[in-house]
This record gives sequence, structure tokens and C-alpha cells, in this order.
Amino acid sequence: MSKFISKNKLSREVEKDMRGYLEYLLQEDHNRKEDEKGYLEVMPETLQKRILADKYYHLLQKIQPLQKSFREDLLRELAIQFEEKILGPGDEIVKFYNKR
Repeated sequence: MSKFISKNKLSREVEKDMRGYLEYLLQEDHNRKEDEKGYLEVMPETLQKRILADKYYHLLQKIQPLQKSFREDLLRELAIQFEEKILGPGDEIVKFYNKR
């Protein structure tokens, strides 16, 4: 990593963020008791999609406004469209711009 940092002449701030993020990833990897992705990778793609759709459907069901406003078939359709993304420290989910 040091080679990469010096070769690309990264600033101290970026280097610190990079190292912090890599440490975070290592810790998260260490903390994970079961590697969900590893289980899915050995399954056929059709079964993977069914498993993930079911998982996300159950998550959507727990959100009261969605549960009250949408039928089961629409929630299942939404669940199929979900894509999981793991965010690390400093990643922004939503950014609001204050226009003046």
C-alpha cells in the first residue's frame, strides 16, 4: 500500500482516509461470523435471485409506511429490484445541496 501511495503521490489526508477505510474493511471482515455472499456464490443464479428477493421482501415488510401503502405483490416486485451496497465510514447515502 505504501508503494501505491508514494507512486500516486497521494496527500496525507487521502492516505489517512485510505488506510482508515482498509482497516474498517478488515475489521468488518473479521467481525462477520457467516459470509453470506460466500453461500450465495455457490448457488445457481436463479436460486440466488430468489433468496435475495425473499430477503429484501422481508426487509420491506418491516417498513410500516410501505407495508400500509403497498400490496404484497408490489413489495415483492420492489424486492427483486434491490441491490445491496455496503457503505463505509465517510460514504454519503444522500447529499443535500443548499441553494441560495
